[in-house]
Amino acid sequence: VPKMLQVLQTVKDNDALGESLDILHEMIKKFGFFHWSDQVDLINSLLELFSRANASSRDVLVRKKCILCLSALANHLDAGLLEKVLRTCINAFTGQMPKAHTLSQQQSAQLKSQVTCVSSLVASVGDKQGLLLSESIPTLIGLCEQDEDEQEECD
Repeated sequence: VPKMLQVLQTVKDNDALGESLDILHEMIKKFGFFHWSDQVDLINSLLELFSRANASSRDVLVRKKCILCLSALANHLDAGLLEKVLRTCINAFTGQMPKAHTLSQQQSAQLKSQVTCVSSLVASVGDKQGLLLSESIPTLIGLCEQDEDEQEECD
């Protein structure tokens, strides 16, 4: 994990990051029950990669792989770290949300990633998300009530 963490924090090439995230995801699935000493740094690195502003196809792939890692790791986090992950993902899309028809392609890709992250975490941790989920439900409902052409994010 320390070597993977170093790669996540220093490598800027999305192909290398994608491969590293694939390996990390497999490690978490197989050995997630271990409480690594650098778990906080790992979470921070994953959240930083997830929060990147670019919407290139390569960045979207990195965000998707971050979501897989975060979801796999979520069940093994203590309450404080789990709340940080959930709060970061929920705050990312409950912030200032314009109507779907006014979203740029970059904003639309970011929104899809954010909704996917929240849904993956909710599916992964179940009732552990507590009251944080109630903060995101109104935004999700608002997205789904828009015109049918704009409901792609609700599927």
